[in-house]
Amino acid sequence: MKRRHLLGAVTSTIGAPLALGTGAFSSTRAERSVKAEVVDDSEAYLQIDAEATGIAGRSSEVDVGKRGDVAAFRIPGPEDDLVGGTDPGGVGVNSEYWFGNMAVIRNQGTQQISVYSEYSGSLEQVAIFDTTDQSTLLTSKSSGRKLSPGESFTMGIYLKIGDQPVGEYDEKIGIVGEMTGSSS
Repeated sequence: MKRRHLLGAVTSTIGAPLALGTGAFSSTRAERSVKAEVVDDSEAYLQIDAEATGIAGRSSEVDVGKRGDVAAFRIPGPEDDLVGGTDPGGVGVNSEYWFGNMAVIRNQGTQQISVYSEYSGSLEQVAIFDTTDQSTLLTSKSSGRKLSPGESFTMGIYLKIGDQPVGEYDEKIGIVGEMTGSSS
């Protein structure tokens, strides 16, 4: 009998808070203000300078109205018909290309970051690489180019063309700067 009373008392003690609730909630929404200064690519935390000295004529900064200037890359570029009297029309089907010196990427933030690219489009693959090591495509945080605050590298663009039909492709690539967790 004493055992039943003890079990009843313990059950009552544990069950009471559960019956009354724990203070948890299933959903909330809190309005807050955020003030952000939007600037051109050349002034952003992750600077993409498509007009730096030594950058190929396939790169430029394009005015997109109120959003400012953003880096743009064109293959072939306007200077391509000036080299040796050739007039290339573009890249070939089922081929790979590495175009170096497309932009300078600089970490203008306060933390170490990993810079890499994300792509999902019509071509087989589009990625960025550090022109000092074109064998490593920067396609994930782990394979990305580590940059401490103030550091930079010259970026190239890799294109892998599958058996897409001949035509013009207006593709988008994401250039990501993600904190690595270390500021060394």
